[in-house]
Amino acid sequence: MRKWSHGITVGIGLGIALAGACKDDEGTGEVPEDDAPARVAAAVCDAWVACMCEDFDMFANRFDSEGDCRTEIAEDLQDDIDSGNDAGLTYQGACIGLWIDALDALDCSTLVELVLDQGLVAAAEDIQQCKLFYGDAGPGDPCTDVQGSNGDSCERDLACDQGTCAIVDSGRAEGENCEGDGQGDCATGLLCFDVDGDDQRTCTALPEAGATCLGVADLCDLDTFCDQADKTCRPLPAAGSACAPFASIVGATCAVGSLCIDDACELAPGPGESCTTACELGSSCNDGTCAKDPPLVCQQYGGND
Repeated sequence: MRKWSHGITVGIGLGIALAGACKDDEGTGEVPEDDAPARVAAAVCDAWVACMCEDFDMFANRFDSEGDCRTEIAEDLQDDIDSGNDAGLTYQGACIGLWIDALDALDCSTLVELVLDQGLVAAAEDIQQCKLFYGDAGPGDPCTDVQGSNGDSCERDLACDQGTCAIVDSGRAEGENCEGDGQGDCATGLLCFDVDGDDQRTCTALPEAGATCLGVADLCDLDTFCDQADKTCRPLPAAGSACAPFASIVGATCAVGSLCIDDACELAPGPGESCTTACELGSSCNDGTCAKDPPLVCQQYGGND
């Protein structure tokens, strides 16, 4: 059993950054192989321009122009497609549709903004597990990863693990023993905790607002705290309210984007304002001043050739 390790190649560098492929409509769907390079390049470069990636110093010289962006991204993906075809694998156009939809859903969000949306986090695996090319080798059969194609010779729902086709492991289920911090080796949406104080960690779904606090540590979801009066998870207070009497699991006593100052939640400073530790959502405190975080689309395609 294993988890997918196929990294989307440079032209499609999505991963969890583009976790928002779930849309209210049916989405893009299948994209024909001949159309894929141009469609993906347009989606990437339109997002690059819309999110003003060139305004961030680290990306200022990434592309000479929007036309250069489209040419480079299209060529990268065409190379991947050529590699898959040369290996005799089957193209999966639905993956291209997922990636385009993900770019649309991502908009100009930063990593922190996406991670706080558990629905988007859960959608990440659908994207990460969609390999662009697949073969016909079954479970236990020998296989090869095809360099540059985001694919392997295994069937569509299998992955090539050290030369053998294996079932993809989506992680341990709720209630199963686990190892590691945070999510650890649990499935998406679960966290690895010692709930009962018996030194045994299990995969756990944290209770949401309105639910009873969980275990000896009074666990609640990330944006809630455990009200000790009735052991119920309550939303962290927003700006203008008193700070929560008990911290959330991440140590916060106010909602994201607010700080607890003199027992009251206040809006965190924004870009250009002075700061000591934290800034509003989507910004970070750098050398005493809040600076806007670059959108993820900028970071995904920010490397230079």
